[in-house]
Amino acid sequence: MKALGTRLTAAVVVLAAATLTACDGGTPTAALTPSAPAASTGTTATTAPTSTGTPVTPDTRTLVTVTRTGGFAGVDEGVIVHEDGSFTRLRRGRETDTDRMTPAALDGLRTALEQADFGRLPADSNPTRSTVADGFSYRITHGGHEVTTADPVPPALSRVIASLPPFTRPAT
Repeated sequence: MKALGTRLTAAVVVLAAATLTACDGGTPTAALTPSAPAASTGTTATTAPTSTGTPVTPDTRTLVTVTRTGGFAGVDEGVIVHEDGSFTRLRRGRETDTDRMTPAALDGLRTALEQADFGRLPADSNPTRSTVADGFSYRITHGGHEVTTADPVPPALSRVIASLPPFTRPAT
């Protein structure tokens, strides 16, 4: 019984720390932009370490940029995926780490983006205007088109979001 109480106390402490970390009064959502321009063309000569320490030379041609705000803890995070599969995670407008998608995952994301047909989506893609308490809002930019949506996300955009790399680095 004592072991259960100790584990429960540890879980509460971790949850409280995560909640307080998420409420650090960071930059508003509008500032979720990469430190370098996310232009649709061009390259950079910089090399950034990945979460595993392997250098990645990012192709700055951006495939998709997604920001996610809201939720229970008031998150403000994003991910920028480049044409070559390299990506950068953002938290409160700051780069947190970079990595690279597998070729299969990148193909899945490209397919989801193509099927979503961004050129035909309305800028505000939350057609039901319904929201979920403590749900997320998303801003997705692809192919020169930007759409915003919120939970519940329409199916086409839901597939795009599900195909993205995780917004936060998985625990190792």
